[in-house]
Amino acid sequence: MNPIAASELKAFIFALSLLDEPLPDAVQREINTVNLPTDIVKLSAIAQTHPPLAASYHQVQEFLDKNTEVRSKGVDVIADPPSDSSNEEVENTLRTINRELIELDKENCQPILKAANPVQAAKDFIQGLLTKTKNHI
Repeated sequence: MNPIAASELKAFIFALSLLDEPLPDAVQREINTVNLPTDIVKLSAIAQTHPPLAASYHQVQEFLDKNTEVRSKGVDVIADPPSDSSNEEVENTLRTINRELIELDKENCQPILKAANPVQAAKDFIQGLLTKTKNHI
């Protein structure tokens, strides 16, 4: 999977995990039709069809883009950005997960996209990663 596709997939899965309520049936059915890795390009368009998903998707993309910029310039060059307390928990979770995952792949994500409740499946997946991370510290 190329880096752009991996980033899109990661952003979508993380965005799903941030939602508080299940998706509308129409959006859920559309997600269930996605086959990885060929349909990754559909995820962004699907995210835009449901405003809460679109908002969390953009929030995650901004974090991942900012994180990529810092990595590409080197940590010694960039000072820590000022913290926004409203996004701090999300950013801390994403930072932890981002360190753990080099790439989300078909085996990890296809079951989330095919689940009866993709939001809960994404939450369970992310919680599993956080638990794994805590156990390794």
